[in-house]
Amino acid sequence: MPERLPPPEKGESADYRASRGSERYLIEVKDREPPDENLRELRETQSTFISGDLGPQDAIRADIRKASSQLSASASAEPAESKPFRVIALFASVHHGGMSFAQFRPTFYGSASFKYPGSTEYLVREIECLYFSFNPAFDLPDVDALLIGNPALSFRLCLNEFSHRILDFKTTHLYREFKRTGRLFDPVEEVKDGRALTAFNAPREFRKDEAKMAAWVKDEYRGRFGEKLTLMNWTVATGVATVLDRSSTTARGGGDN
Repeated sequence: MPERLPPPEKGESADYRASRGSERYLIEVKDREPPDENLRELRETQSTFISGDLGPQDAIRADIRKASSQLSASASAEPAESKPFRVIALFASVHHGGMSFAQFRPTFYGSASFKYPGSTEYLVREIECLYFSFNPAFDLPDVDALLIGNPALSFRLCLNEFSHRILDFKTTHLYREFKRTGRLFDPVEEVKDGRALTAFNAPREFRKDEAKMAAWVKDEYRGRFGEKLTLMNWTVATGVATVLDRSSTTARGGGDN
């Protein structure tokens, strides 16, 4: 079982330490709740209407960077021989689950969504393009993986291919278990098998210009899609959240949130 780390007298720390055999992990948990106005409405009426787009989110990006800082602080206090892996867990509340869950991965990888025609004139397919925009995965090579989930969905483990220890991480029980159960997202394998595109090699300055990035991706994959690849606007999702019990309107968050 994970061990809750005591809050430090000064500075910051991760939430948990865990181990299995010789494997060591530090885990920082970040909860995502609906905006304050929605939480107030939930408490007052037990129902609220929530909407938002499903693309990368600045607030989630900030949570990931904060979590990385907390993991680094705890790692520096560990014995030199421990060398724990660093995992960020993003947990969506029951009120905000589906929407936040769909925002976590695109934010971590800086993804964009493209569409292309399917096998009939009425069918349109969608494919994710990784590293389309600036992203925490590339900027935080000390983070080995992102664990995402909510109360209604199984957890998914998203690998950071830029981790300094990615090869070591792929030998862990955690990696093997998520791969065995089909709940692993490995960006290298997704691109290799054609389930995702990558814009990693695009000029860095293009990432400030969506049109230039879209044109680069279209040209990069012209051999596969011809002229049929089109950048999509992220879907705006809406839904009604309800209170299952009164205690569920308070955040779960850990330690130094």
